[in-house]
Amino acid sequence: MQILSYLSKALLAGTMIAIILAVGLGVVFRYVLNSPLFWSDEISRYALVWMTFLGGASLVGRADGHVKVDYFVDKMSPQMKKFATLFAAFVVVGLLCLITIGGVLWILKSTHASSPAMGVPMIFVYSVIPISGVIGIARLIRYLLSDATPTVKD
Repeated sequence: MQILSYLSKALLAGTMIAIILAVGLGVVFRYVLNSPLFWSDEISRYALVWMTFLGGASLVGRADGHVKVDYFVDKMSPQMKKFATLFAAFVVVGLLCLITIGGVLWILKSTHASSPAMGVPMIFVYSVIPISGVIGIARLIRYLLSDATPTVKD
């Protein structure tokens, strides 16, 4: 799981660097050199999509991860809290499975599509959907196997 966490963080850092470089070069070429780059907007847009999906998946199963409303859960008995936590985790696993399957189906439907400016196959852009789904499922399974006590570090 440490390898998966390291890989997620490396991909997130890479997408952030790609966004900074693409937007920075786009601004310099457009406003300083008066010769806009045709690919900078597309790179930054696709990197932002990757960063959003990977960032969301890497927060699954963390105590300080996604926003949650636990007003009613705090009022439950310890046994009911455990049940509610497990129930919510299984619902999230189900949704992540749907996202993963939907992402795979979307990739299969868009095998011939390519990006407008650079001509990159959209399979590379859309592949983040099932990748992030699998990462989220793996993290949530680890969370469930750790007796449903969320981890703070990772």
